[in-house]
Amino acid sequence: MRKNPYRVIVWGPGGVGRACLRELVKRPEFQIVGVLAHSLEKHGKDVGELINQAPIGVKATTDKEAIFALDADVVLWSATPKFDMPSMERDVIRLLESGKHVISSAAFHYSRSQGQAYVDKFEAACRKGKSCLHGTGENPGFWFERVALTLTGICNHVEHLQLHEFADLSTGGMMPKSLAAIYIGATAETVGKPGPAEALWRDFYFGSSLNMGSMALFGRHLDRVVHTPKYFFAERDIVLDKSKGDPMDLTIPKGRVHAMTHAFTGFLDDEPRLTISVNWFLRPHNSPFPIKSENCWFIELEGTPVSLRCEIGAFASLKDNLEFYPGDPTSSTWYATAVPMIQAIPVLCAHEPGIVYPNIFATSNTDLRRLEGRQTVAG
Repeated sequence: MRKNPYRVIVWGPGGVGRACLRELVKRPEFQIVGVLAHSLEKHGKDVGELINQAPIGVKATTDKEAIFALDADVVLWSATPKFDMPSMERDVIRLLESGKHVISSAAFHYSRSQGQAYVDKFEAACRKGKSCLHGTGENPGFWFERVALTLTGICNHVEHLQLHEFADLSTGGMMPKSLAAIYIGATAETVGKPGPAEALWRDFYFGSSLNMGSMALFGRHLDRVVHTPKYFFAERDIVLDKSKGDPMDLTIPKGRVHAMTHAFTGFLDDEPRLTISVNWFLRPHNSPFPIKSENCWFIELEGTPVSLRCEIGAFASLKDNLEFYPGDPTSSTWYATAVPMIQAIPVLCAHEPGIVYPNIFATSNTDLRRLEGRQTVAG
């Protein structure tokens, strides 16, 4: 067992990054050695100040070169997914080649869905730096790849597996410009045009999760992934006000987008087999969906000899019925993203160089002989 703490860099102290920092400072197994911020107001601030805690003696920086030069074991890439994927890929490859493991909530959940050439360039970077790359989080990363697929272990045949996420965007710490980028507050004319996030979600985000699931269950990648968006327009002005207990200040005028559904369905032989739908809103009392809790997930599995429906809710505390911990504005969704990243640190540091996929050993399968020697869900 390792005696020295794992030296960790957090890349992007936004909602997920701050959740990572809050958990890392609690654990003696980890030492925060650097934080890369993307806003000038965070530059030079002690990491403790970023999470409203006592100073830890490490200051955030906006200087990427300083981060590349640090001696660290692992980088937790918790920045918002970039629309400019090539730029992100160049940074990740450079980190891997420098000998730093990278655990990302923004991409790389299943790189094989981008083709062998894509996998090869990251595997080469890992070999050069003796490092590992792993994508994880809550969705993608946990609910579908690790929970939903595990539930198929009660089936010998899966007809259709679905994950439905219901999440309150106001609790995530997203900035108004980030909400605007996914069409919160947009007009009907604007949402009729494809946005920059949609290709990213389909090809690198939820589409990767679906392809991993297809490989695990059916032994092949999907024939295609179909994205179906639906936007909900406010019937009145929606006002969020921090002074009245809301997590943020924001006004959505009547007639503008205040909620949305993005459904991604994977097809095999023209049959829908796997679906991930994300249903996002601003505070439960404004939600157009029948689900009124802040953050929850439904898994529906149609299979034989058993089908099931599973509901999962996330809270700061069940016994105290808390949405947030006192003095901590971090959403339970962000903690659900951060914790799998942190738990992956020791796994990657002890792993052979290369891309690391989630460990799920038994699932439904078209041929159970395929489970012989399985080490990962994608194996």
